[in-house]
Amino acid sequence: MPDGPGVHVPYRADIDGLRALAVLFVVAYHAFPERLPGGYIGVDVFFVISGFLISTILMRGLATASFSIPHFYGRRIRRIFTALIVVLAACYGIGRLVLLPDEYSALGKHIAGGAGFASNLVLWGESGYFDTSAASKPLLHLWSLGIEEQFYIVWPFLLAWAVKRRVGIIQLTATLLCCSFAYNVMVVSHDQVAGFYSPLTRFWELMMGSLLAGLALSRPLPTHAANARAVAGAALLLAALLALDERSRFPGWWALLPTIGTALIISAGAQAWVNRALLSNRVLVWIGLISFPLYLWHWPLLSFLRIVGDSPQPTPNARIAVVVVSFALAAVTYLLIERPIRMGGHTRTKIATLCLLMALLGGLGYRAYASDGDPSRFPTFARQLGDFKYEYKRAYRGGSCFLWSQQEESGFDPSCRGSGKVFLWGDSHAAQLYPGLSATKPGLAQYTKAGCPPLLDTDIDGVHHCKAANAVALARIEQDRPEEVILAGAWAVHDWRRMAATLDALHRAGVGRIDVVGPFPEWTRPLPRTLMNYLRRHGDALPPQRLALGWDHRAVQLDREMQAFTSAHGVHYVSAMNILCDQDGCLTRLGDDATSLVAWDESHLTDAGATYIASHFER
Repeated sequence: MPDGPGVHVPYRADIDGLRALAVLFVVAYHAFPERLPGGYIGVDVFFVISGFLISTILMRGLATASFSIPHFYGRRIRRIFTALIVVLAACYGIGRLVLLPDEYSALGKHIAGGAGFASNLVLWGESGYFDTSAASKPLLHLWSLGIEEQFYIVWPFLLAWAVKRRVGIIQLTATLLCCSFAYNVMVVSHDQVAGFYSPLTRFWELMMGSLLAGLALSRPLPTHAANARAVAGAALLLAALLALDERSRFPGWWALLPTIGTALIISAGAQAWVNRALLSNRVLVWIGLISFPLYLWHWPLLSFLRIVGDSPQPTPNARIAVVVVSFALAAVTYLLIERPIRMGGHTRTKIATLCLLMALLGGLGYRAYASDGDPSRFPTFARQLGDFKYEYKRAYRGGSCFLWSQQEESGFDPSCRGSGKVFLWGDSHAAQLYPGLSATKPGLAQYTKAGCPPLLDTDIDGVHHCKAANAVALARIEQDRPEEVILAGAWAVHDWRRMAATLDALHRAGVGRIDVVGPFPEWTRPLPRTLMNYLRRHGDALPPQRLALGWDHRAVQLDREMQAFTSAHGVHYVSAMNILCDQDGCLTRLGDDATSLVAWDESHLTDAGATYIASHFER
């Protein structure tokens, strides 16, 4: 791998094998996070490898006075820009065809960030790497490339300064490594997102490879105990894979496992048994050679699959198919595009062309972002879906009669009491009924709390004061003696049979009529997205009013079981499934514009949906 006159780094097949393991960890984690929850450490392995190889080139060139800044960055451009341009262009084209305006606008911002190697800074201001919304960001994985290139913007100049000033490179590297690591530990303790994306909390990982390079150049690494070092390094990587998941405070102290493990394996040399017999395997070496385009391709394809599929969690077979396609695209990108541009002549022309194409892509991405995702690409109804917003906090009387999960039971407003004749009790699935029932049942009293179904003496994990809030609701019922009590909840996620204690308490309180509202249709993704996915595939100006696909059919069985249960307890059952669904599917809209949608997320009703339910309540 020449980098200039007289600068050569001996090729080590085992390092390509280590690259292969790193990319396989990441791909497996992204495709099957439930199977390999610690696979994200592959990026940390990459950081150490990169720091070792690039710093070896830099330090050798500086030591022999053959290092050239323009030549170094020219090599980086030919190495990094080629495959990245192909993937960014593909994402831009696919996004323009299938993404909603807000999705396409976000993609445009990420394309611009990726073209400018600032993805980590862009993502830092949005959300965490492990958030659910992260799966809908096709260029999320470019955060690591941003950190790596930001490091190589400053590192060559620091090394050149150290050589000119006769500052010890090893001492400089060790000092900066310790400072960056200490800052990482400090930041992760109170802001994990910053710790994950900040270059200052990550540079130490590349410097660990740089320190190893400096030590190897100053004196040959000892050959004794090489096998022991390689085995110990492999054990640390395995420990990280098994011990870590998305809940771990990472990087922090935990990042020492994969980084020290990688450094130990590299330091063992090409002749250590693990390196020679396992990492130098031809299959692993080949995967290592295509590791960069494979890393670039796999996540956008998985992300687009999750965005446009019927479910945000595609089937295992679909994910396996995407991984296979990623390998194929990586091989094609490496053999037909990356290698020809990296090798051969016309270097200046290639570099200039790559820079121009990257700038063009960055401009196109920014234009998509600035135009709010170019909504003119879609018909009117699709544009309305993309812009759809529902003020559920207002409709559900949030913060007053619909308490948030952290609010205490004393937070109920006096206005919640109503006339006391009809009483609405439950969680958000009860609060969603208020806009409709308040019109048909004047004076409706509402006592609802997020995440708290009307189950007495029951605390819900992650929700504060459920037991107390339900006790307040029951006390109001016993005091006001309403003619009718309506119970509703997210029954699919709670032990709804414990409602028997609630029903018994209401009977003892002398309530004349008790209504239990059964489960609502559960769409596999928010209803506006479900309808947009239908439009993506069928191209119709309006989707059908009822859809047979895209919702969880297990609710039908739950509805039957609850109907039998409530009948045995002598209460009136309202089947939301029968009201909203029939043999043609479940109701999605009541009119010809997006304001008539019956739900605004996976299961919660809009005003229109609540009004429709209320109009059928007595049937």
